[in-house]
Amino acid sequence: METKMTAAPRAGAHLDCARTQTAEFRPVLRKDLLLALKIARKRLGLTDTNVSVLATLLSFLPCQDQMTGAEVPVTHEMLLVIFASNAAICERANGMGDRKLRRNIDRLVAAGLVRRKDSATGKRFPIRASGKIIDAYGIDISPLLLAADRIIRLARQIKAEEEEIRGLRAQALALRAELLRRADTLGKASIDVVEGAKTVLRRVTLGVE
Repeated sequence: METKMTAAPRAGAHLDCARTQTAEFRPVLRKDLLLALKIARKRLGLTDTNVSVLATLLSFLPCQDQMTGAEVPVTHEMLLVIFASNAAICERANGMGDRKLRRNIDRLVAAGLVRRKDSATGKRFPIRASGKIIDAYGIDISPLLLAADRIIRLARQIKAEEEEIRGLRAQALALRAELLRRADTLGKASIDVVEGAKTVLRRVTLGVE
């Protein structure tokens, strides 16, 4: 991804700034990406609030069909730089505080899911040509969209693992119950292990292994 300027970068190069070139990615519905983010957030090192901020940023994209109002997928041809002010983003994020928003954006930048596209003044604004917005300075969410396929695959993998864990847990609990019914054939040490297994099986960190 690169931003090309043909003139006056120090002055902001308002109309001389060519559109940010975004690599192609598979079109994706916002709701599908957000669901995957919620499922995979821990594996991605994200908090619930990080995901909420991403949802708010995605909400600024023009993803409604003007004729039907139906949701349309995000594509690489859309402008993926959010130039709304922090105040506007905070308001849409259920009144989130400005400092909290900045901390979350910092974390998302560090995670490689968004990047800052700063103007010379540090302000966010759209760049227009012939009355149309062709680019902008602000928060570039194209890294998130470029990672969408990977995030969705990860979420599916996590769901599959959870299904397998549920099955294995059910089998282990059934085996435990059977062993307890035969407690008179077991030694004390074995009974202690069998009784304690229920605690182990309840752990939320329990993996397939």
